Amino acid sequence: LGYDFAVAGSVKEYYIERKEISDFANSTFKKRIFYQIDRLIDCCSDKENAYPILIIEGSPYKIFNRRRGKMSKSLFYGTISSITEKGCGVIFTGSKNETKILLNILNFAVNPLSSRERNSKRGFILFESFIVFLV
Repeated sequence: LGYDFAVAGSVKEYYIERKEISDFANSTFKKRIFYQIDRLIDCCSDKENAYPILIIEGSPYKIFNRRRGKMSKSLFYGTISSITEKGCGVIFTGSKNETKILLNILNFAVNPLSSRERNSKRGFILFESFIVFLV
């Protein structure tokens, strides 16, 4: 697919890749991150109002260290800078729960409902080991 989530409305669409901070570091070391971001951007290229977003879950301070297997701050920020220069947004969340909240916010941003409609339309999206509730 090239993305983990798609949040679509009548005017805007967001295609989202989600990475835990350690997976982001591993993808950067193995040079897979730019291939993955290019695939994400390609998902949006043929759509007029589609936006790619990378969500990184967790604190970057967990991976900052010059010891083997850890990422330097310059590599981290350089990678983030390169990703944004390619045209992909980057959002940090602290946990899967915060990512669920963000996805709900994006969903309501592209699919605005009146309070009556919001109360009558309830659902959920199942992904991997967690559920995003559309409340």
